[in-house]
Amino acid sequence: MIQRALERAQTKEPKIVENEDREITREELYRLVWAKPGVVLAEEFGISDVGLAKICKRLRVPRPPRGYWRMLEVGRRTTVPRLPPLRKNEPERAYIAPQRPRPDPRPQDPFIVERIRQESLPVNQIEVPTDLRRAHTLVRQARPLLQSGQADSYGRMFPRWSGGVDRKCLNVSVSKQTLPRALRIMSALLIALEARGGKIEINERKTQCLINGERVAFYLW
Repeated sequence: MIQRALERAQTKEPKIVENEDREITREELYRLVWAKPGVVLAEEFGISDVGLAKICKRLRVPRPPRGYWRMLEVGRRTTVPRLPPLRKNEPERAYIAPQRPRPDPRPQDPFIVERIRQESLPVNQIEVPTDLRRAHTLVRQARPLLQSGQADSYGRMFPRWSGGVDRKCLNVSVSKQTLPRALRIMSALLIALEARGGKIEINERKTQCLINGERVAFYLW
């Protein structure tokens, strides 16, 4: 029974690329959680089953009760509850970022070790300004886009996806209350990177720095 249920779900649901950042609507999540066990779905998303349960709770998506998949396996008839209607000001989608294993950060290259030592000196400390009067150009461009943007289910601001303007916006996603501080931090970082020979690029909603022959993507969330 479970196998047949999964086969039916695969013909109806969009294919999940495992461990890929994605945005999902509550309708999509509702269909998925009733098409396959939560532990399987959570693994495909790259998150824990507890994290999946929290997202379902936030979007008010009902989940199968304990023993549901066993009942399907033995052929017992079950009832799938309807997705409750969306209430005013409730989120209709969530952004899922998988938990990725972190590599060993300790460098082996003597050149890199020396650069790290130099950056650790007090004289090279990056200081965050108290205001945005001398902010980096990209920060000044991103500020109105984020201030007038839309919030996700976590309350983080995103630029509205229209006219291609989002593709030239810094990858910053924080609450509206912390946006001024986040922009000050990002401005200090961009100015410091350029002072060290880096070149900042924004391409397809990604903020990147080309430095020492390497292109490094970064964001502030």
